[in-house]
Amino acid sequence: MNEKTFILVLFAILGIGFAGVLFVVFPWIFSVGFENWKQTLMDDGLIIVCLIMFVYGFYMNTKMH
Repeated sequence: MNEKTFILVLFAILGIGFAGVLFVVFPWIFSVGFENWKQTLMDDGLIIVCLIMFVYGFYMNTKMH
């Protein structure tokens, strides 16, 4: 797989993940939100940090080989 295809696939996967996170935000916008916003934001933050760490690890692994 060449670099251009790899970058497009990576951005597509990240875009799908970002759209998935937006499904959590839409209930807040329409005032149907969660009872405990602080806990929900912490959970979403942990998920985003894990995704960033995974993408960074994947990037570093491709640079090593």
